[in-house]
Amino acid sequence: NLKSEGWQDKKNKVGMTAGFFAESKLNGQFFLRPELIFSTKGFKFQTDAAKEGVVNLNYISVPFLAGFRPREKIAILAGPEFGYLQDAKSKHDGKIYDLTRSYGRFDLCLNLGFQYNLSKQVGIDLRYSHGLIPFSGAVLDHIPTDYVIDYIGVYKAKNRSLQLNVFYIFSNR
Repeated sequence: NLKSEGWQDKKNKVGMTAGFFAESKLNGQFFLRPELIFSTKGFKFQTDAAKEGVVNLNYISVPFLAGFRPREKIAILAGPEFGYLQDAKSKHDGKIYDLTRSYGRFDLCLNLGFQYNLSKQVGIDLRYSHGLIPFSGAVLDHIPTDYVIDYIGVYKAKNRSLQLNVFYIFSNR
């Protein structure tokens, strides 16, 4: 979902995340974890025709996470995530609108998460990502094709996401 000024009736949207990470141990319990991920973010909304619309925001992101492992199978993760908006599309009333030029391309989030290793190679992590800078309202250099989303819906919007990730470790050196 997202947090924005002036529009309160947005709904959560389910998306996906896929990518790669590397982990470098600093000492016994601390490590660094850079990642390269593709993620879909966005939200759902009600249209004038009492139907549901959706905004899809596709990002390439690079989280730089620091980790603390109090036990062998458990870790706490925190750090910044730098994102680049690949494209933004709104779909409603049977039409698709390209909104990519209406939004700022860069996103900065703060991540906080919890990781649990099911085995030496398989694990899960639950992560909250909190947007720090508005990705909208920055670039309005054209007449938007979807005025509802460009002007009313996402003014000063910041991304908010909750991620549940399943991961596989290819090498455990």
